[in-house]
Amino acid sequence: MDRASTSAAVIASPRPPAIAARGTLALVTAGVLVVWALHNAFAAPWEAAHVDRAAREPALLALRVLAWLAPIAAYLARFDPRPRLVAFGISGHVDRRGLLRGSIAGAAFLATVGGLASASSPRAEPGAFVGWLASPFALYMVVLVVFEELLWRGFLLGQLVRHVSSRRAQWIVAALFAGMHLPGWIAQGGLHPGLAPMTIVLLVLGLVLGYAARASGTIALPIVLHVANNVIAQWFNPG
Repeated sequence: MDRASTSAAVIASPRPPAIAARGTLALVTAGVLVVWALHNAFAAPWEAAHVDRAAREPALLALRVLAWLAPIAAYLARFDPRPRLVAFGISGHVDRRGLLRGSIAGAAFLATVGGLASASSPRAEPGAFVGWLASPFALYMVVLVVFEELLWRGFLLGQLVRHVSSRRAQWIVAALFAGMHLPGWIAQGGLHPGLAPMTIVLLVLGLVLGYAARASGTIALPIVLHVANNVIAQWFNPG
């Protein structure tokens, strides 16, 4: 093959091999999770003790967004030619039947969690809870949930289903989603039996959110369900 033919073949070749995309996706995901876990395990307890919450929350939100988006943007530029909104699970096409199924699954999960929490945990004072809803911290929570869903159910789940089955991808993302909370919990309260049920609840939540995303075709539903879950958690476990 002469030089001109070689150049033409290179230009015409499609995106990089799937094995390269899978390997890079694994590295990007591992890097984001390791940084997140190390921060939650070592830096977060010190920050909670020495940095005022009003300054800590927006700073951590900005740092997380930058830490997530930089490697993800590099991956998408290399391996995913689709529009960025589509690559992050934001699509104009919504499956209405899937949206209904996902909503029912999410409502059942929230009702179950709320019922279990009401039987075992005291509720926040109504005035304090309303004050939290009207505070900047509630807004930070919503923005953080949006970026978490862009990362988990938008980017990661959307990329995994290009390489493995949808069901397997949902389990992988749900397991990672549940596991990444453990370092922070252990740093705050140490190893204790309560970690098991907490992790199981988050695993089920991750599965519900993944199902909602895949069934509806958009991450809008997982965002709503995730926010609702966090509001319930605040209602029964303020602070």
